Amino acid sequence: MTLKAPGLDWRKTKDGAVPYWRASRDAIKAGYDVKNVRLTGLSDDEIVDRCRRLQAEMLEWLDGEPQDPTRYDGTVRSLVRIFQAHPDSPFREKRHDTREFYAGYCRLLEENVGQVRVSSLTGPDIRRWYNRFAEPKKDADGNPVGQRRVRRAQSAIATFRRCVSFGVELKHRGCADLATILSNMRFAGPAARDSVLTLAHARAIIAKAHELGRPSIALAQAFAFDLTLRQKDIIGEWTSDAQSAAGGIVDNGRRWDWGLLWSHIDERGVLRKPTSKSNGRKVLAFDLSLFPLVSAEIERVAADRRVGPIVVNEHTGLPYKPRKFSEVWRTVATAAGVPADVWQMDSRAGGLTETTDAGADLETARHQAGHSNIATTARYSRGSLAKTSEVARLRVAFRDKNGVET
Repeated sequence: MTLKAPGLDWRKTKDGAVPYWRASRDAIKAGYDVKNVRLTGLSDDEIVDRCRRLQAEMLEWLDGEPQDPTRYDGTVRSLVRIFQAHPDSPFREKRHDTREFYAGYCRLLEENVGQVRVSSLTGPDIRRWYNRFAEPKKDADGNPVGQRRVRRAQSAIATFRRCVSFGVELKHRGCADLATILSNMRFAGPAARDSVLTLAHARAIIAKAHELGRPSIALAQAFAFDLTLRQKDIIGEWTSDAQSAAGGIVDNGRRWDWGLLWSHIDERGVLRKPTSKSNGRKVLAFDLSLFPLVSAEIERVAADRRVGPIVVNEHTGLPYKPRKFSEVWRTVATAAGVPADVWQMDSRAGGLTETTDAGADLETARHQAGHSNIATTARYSRGSLAKTSEVARLRVAFRDKNGVET
């Protein structure tokens, strides 16, 4: 190959040579994280430019000079780092999982466009980024695999908007002009999901979970469908936040929070659950005696075992990690005959769809779901105790009317 650039290397494949930038052995030995970067789909000029930027970043790291993450040098890289590190950034106010979400897309921006000058950016530049981020994954030979990653592209640009907005607050050069450009741009998001997890699906999953020795999945499915709770409000999350280091359930330095506890259910059988989405400011209340699936699963649990988290992994004795829960749930759902395009998250849409089909108005359904905006409830249709109880009665009556046993 005649093309030359710092760090450029070519990997031979059956279909030809594939360009890569590779970090130096000294940098890798010293602990540099970015060992190589695939450079397919770029013109020769773009390959050279990318190699130069990657090489400059590596050399800067090797210099060992401590970098102030809140110092703005005019680049996209410095802007996204400031968004994450500045003590007054809105990033710092977000919940753990939201910060993890933004951090992932900040890394994507750094790796792909980190050296670009903010003041040089135009609308067409941002559109090119979107199209690049939306490209399908590629195999070892550089061939597209799977669908376009529209959700990835949209999320990357949405994260960048937030970075630029904070840059405007700090009066950083180029940010105000770029914010104006971005305010006039719209990017396609993924198509709205139309899959619904039905009552029949929920029952099949519950039955199969017991058959496979996974009563925890049965419990989780009952709460998800009957109460339309978010997954996090059922199984919780594991965080490494410093403020969460003391007390509670801790495993490998991570603390469990936000999941269902038996203590959320009072002596009258009313569950009061602070929602993770509201950071605990909103509390949903449910009279569990009115929700057949949940009531039946609770009855299966001996009274002396109703302590601590409600949904516990039978194999570890601890609340599930989200990925493990999804893996086990999928295994059970597949064994129960639930189609692969129906996900656990569709339980919420399924429960709300049954709610509106049963005759509840959207305002009543909004209370059931804990939505702040009724438009959100409308999208899901494909609180006070009185409202959620009304929903429960309507849904049970609807099942009776259609000859479905509760």
